[in-house]
Amino acid sequence: MRFRVLGPVEVFDGERLVPVTGQPRAVLAVLLLNANRVVSVDRLVDCLWGDHPPANARRLLHGCVAQLRRLLSVAAEAGAGPGAGGDAGSPLLTRTPGYVLRVGPGELDLTRFDELVEAAGSRSAQRSGESMELACSLLGDALSLWRGPAADGVTLHGFAAEAAALDERRLTVFEDRVDLDL
Repeated sequence: MRFRVLGPVEVFDGERLVPVTGQPRAVLAVLLLNANRVVSVDRLVDCLWGDHPPANARRLLHGCVAQLRRLLSVAAEAGAGPGAGGDAGSPLLTRTPGYVLRVGPGELDLTRFDELVEAAGSRSAQRSGESMELACSLLGDALSLWRGPAADGVTLHGFAAEAAALDERRLTVFEDRVDLDL
């Protein structure tokens, strides 16, 4: 299974796009930006509805999570790689006080972006011509993972700052790449 947040939020089972839409897609976006960490029910309710959640917000959230878990379980059972498993075959697990989305190595574009940027930083610190060229190439590879604004198409009350921070990181990496090119 592959997950993408550096642009529109997407899930792939091999080459097949798993159709995740509406509020389950929004929940997925928050969980992916916090991959392998528990996200509380309160945080998810805040992201979905802000300061004025409906009286049945927790029940609605549990319904979204159940729908998302079904979609991910089907994909996991169809042959997903590392990170699959968990509640009924899904990488989406219930953990007090909320939920955690388990994502394996190489499954999330954001993780790969971070790895490439870190490797580029290590190379550029060496200050040799060859290591500077490699750092530039690594930053180019990191930037090529972006397909648009972070979590494009997901508009949530308590989520905009996280998405904006990712977009800011992209800009910083772009500037670093230009500096290396010069």
